Amino acid sequence: MDRLGRLAQLIGLSTIPLAGVFWRSWSDATALAFYWCETALVVVFVAFRLILHRRRTKKRGHYVEQKTSTDGGPAKKGTTTYNAAFLTTAAGFSFGNLVFLLALLGLFNDRVGGGEVDLQAVGQGMLVACAFVLVAFAIDIPRIEERPFAWARMTAEAALRRVFIIYAAIFIGVFCAVIFDLPRALFAVFFGLRLLTDITSNFKQYDPDEPPRWMRRFVKDWPRYETEWRTEKTARLAREAADEDPYRGIPSPPPNVASIRS
Repeated sequence: MDRLGRLAQLIGLSTIPLAGVFWRSWSDATALAFYWCETALVVVFVAFRLILHRRRTKKRGHYVEQKTSTDGGPAKKGTTTYNAAFLTTAAGFSFGNLVFLLALLGLFNDRVGGGEVDLQAVGQGMLVACAFVLVAFAIDIPRIEERPFAWARMTAEAALRRVFIIYAAIFIGVFCAVIFDLPRALFAVFFGLRLLTDITSNFKQYDPDEPPRWMRRFVKDWPRYETEWRTEKTARLAREAADEDPYRGIPSPPPNVASIRS
């Protein structure tokens, strides 16, 4: 039920701009502005979940090793939180894709069919989005202390995928619009990729016990690759198991954004 509820929330969020474009005559620029604001809203409420889960469970995975250096001096080890790392990554990439989106719309607005941003329409859409997000948040909170850290990590990774996919949507959409003269391609690509990301994030990620045999044809030194693959997976599983332990002053290694499984 939890997974179905979350899937319903994400699909509901994705259909708001679709309804706006086809039933309320939103411009594509208005829909894209809504997408960006809605993603920021989801990130904020994921951060609230991480805060509550950390305070109620004290799982080790919430406490992350951090190295800092002052004036080029030797690096000093400290401790930050998984939530801080999540928010830093999400905020940085969100700001970046906003800059890209504004720049590309400024350059190719007529050719991609962007139009003007209707701030009133964005605000109305965000009220509906807030309702979806608040209901999902209210469902998660009562028993959040019973959930493992793996659930918190999965929730954060799903939110980051929604941030990252905007880059792909921008470049693919603008390319199709400009090269193939498809004015509504930008919105169509945004909607399709976002919906696909939301649906797939609710299913168990592909994580076989052994390296896929079909990869043999692409790997020259298969025995070495197989050994490294098993070593990496064993280390990852050991870390994930350790993240579920109570925090006793030893933080987890810093998370690697590139290791998020797609």
